[in-house]
Amino acid sequence: MYEPPLSASIMNSRALKPVLFTALCWLASQTAIAEIPVLTAKPGLCIVQQSDVEKCVMAIELEWKAELSDSYCLYNSLNPEPLHCWENVQLGLHHSELSSREDVDYWLQRPPSSGQLARITVRIVSLAQRNPERRRRRHVWSVM
Repeated sequence: MYEPPLSASIMNSRALKPVLFTALCWLASQTAIAEIPVLTAKPGLCIVQQSDVEKCVMAIELEWKAELSDSYCLYNSLNPEPLHCWENVQLGLHHSELSSREDVDYWLQRPPSSGQLARITVRIVSLAQRNPERRRRRHVWSVM
């Protein structure tokens, strides 16, 4: 009587197939996560006296890094045209002037596609929106 090798009987086991499937799915998801670029903005917040009256005007630095060298373009919600494009690189830096009364979104995408790879929002906040409850309070035992 023929007995298959132990490795073949393990691979044919019905109990092992879900485990192998789960492991392969996890491995594929980790590979996909590693390919997502990271986009940062400095500063990420602009504070104005009154956001409905006053525009936020400031210099902003946008930096991104990706695991794979490829072509990337940087866009924002104020302009349909790309702010800057790079070819066959893993990282990029862009300096820009921001002038807006509303929050501005920035995102990175590969030129032929319209899918956003990474996204960040620069928030515009007015002093009127700040919560007065957030003041620093002194401890009860503080004399000064």
